Amino acid sequence: MQSADKLMDFSLIHDLSQASRSQRNLAARVGVSAAMVNHWLRAAEMAGTVERRGAGLRGTSYEVTEAGRETMRRLAYELVLEDTALLEVIRNDMALKVLRLLAEHGSRVGVYGSGPLFDLAVVAMLGVMDLAGALPEERLGLPALGIDQIPSSGLNALVSTTNEVPSDLRRALAAEGIPLVFLT
Repeated sequence: MQSADKLMDFSLIHDLSQASRSQRNLAARVGVSAAMVNHWLRAAEMAGTVERRGAGLRGTSYEVTEAGRETMRRLAYELVLEDTALLEVIRNDMALKVLRLLAEHGSRVGVYGSGPLFDLAVVAMLGVMDLAGALPEERLGLPALGIDQIPSSGLNALVSTTNEVPSDLRRALAAEGIPLVFLT
């Protein structure tokens, strides 16, 4: 099975596992055609990964079976294993950027963002600081800060894993002369 097919299967099963859905709703949520979802649902029903539920006012709904949940877990593992090389490239790229930032701005570099890129940036930063022989208290980084705490934070730079940085945070950083650096 190709990665794109695995990803579509995973996305459909995952979305269905969150709540019972109609074909139309599932197609809209996952971003594929209703015809593709119809074909997929028929195959998934035959494979025992989904079950058709009674027709409601808006049509038939479908739910994921235990076999479907197992398929979703297996697909998740397969997709992660296939993408490990890609994650390694991203982590290494971030580690290199973090090294440059630490060399340029000192050891008080914070990270802003959320989600997988944020997690990779923190792991990269901790790994780089371990390699640099940072003390444990330096490796732990700063606690979550409110915007009003930025002036006393001691930050030398803030790394963002997202381009959507709130304007009040940008202003607070600019007022303190703290550079905002984007990893993406």
